[in-house]
Amino acid sequence: MNTIVLTDETARLSMEHLLSQANQGGVEVRGTRGELLAYVLSPTDRDAWTYAEANLDIDQNIEQLRAAMKRRGGVTTKEMLEKAARAAEEAETR
Repeated sequence: MNTIVLTDETARLSMEHLLSQANQGGVEVRGTRGELLAYVLSPTDRDAWTYAEANLDIDQNIEQLRAAMKRRGGVTTKEMLEKAARAAEEAETR
C-alpha cells in the first residue's frame, strides 16, 4: 500500500495521481503527525478488504459462532423442499 502524507505540497496532487496510486495497491492518506485520515482502495482491493474484515469478525466471535452451531436444529434443505412440495400438492387437490 502506498502512503501519502498530507503536506502543503502533497495536498495539491491531482486526483489522477491519487487514483493511479490506488490502482497500484491502494493509498493510505496520513496527516502531518502521522494520523490515519483515509484509505483509497481500488475495487479489487476493496473486495480483499471486505473478505479480510469478514474473517476477522469470525475470528473475534468464534465462540459465539460455535455456540450457535451447537444450538442449530430444524430440518435439512432437502426435507424443507419435500415438505413444500407436499404442501403444494395438497393445496392443488383442495
